[in-house]
Amino acid sequence: MVRDPRRGAHARDLLRDHSELERERGAAAGQRLGLLWYEWVHYVAHIPYVPKTAFGRWIKKYHLWHHYKNERMWFGVTNPSMDFVGRTYARVDDVERSGSTRVLFPK
Repeated sequence: MVRDPRRGAHARDLLRDHSELERERGAAAGQRLGLLWYEWVHYVAHIPYVPKTAFGRWIKKYHLWHHYKNERMWFGVTNPSMDFVGRTYARVDDVERSGSTRVLFPK
């Protein structure tokens, strides 16, 4: 008896297509959650709300340095990792205040 090599291929293709679809759905869900996280942290950084966690307070202060100290530094909204890569991270005391940033507390 000769066996047809194509027999059962359809079922394997369906399983493969299903797993690819699940990976795509997972990636899309991860992207949406990441965007939601980014937007939420950015929103909280700009409203008069004090985050409850130490990390939340720190990341809010970190982002506000970008607006009120020097707009060419501290681009990280949700974390500073890419600021290290892009060399836009520095200690706040080591950076001159830009003339074009807003004055939060004028003297």
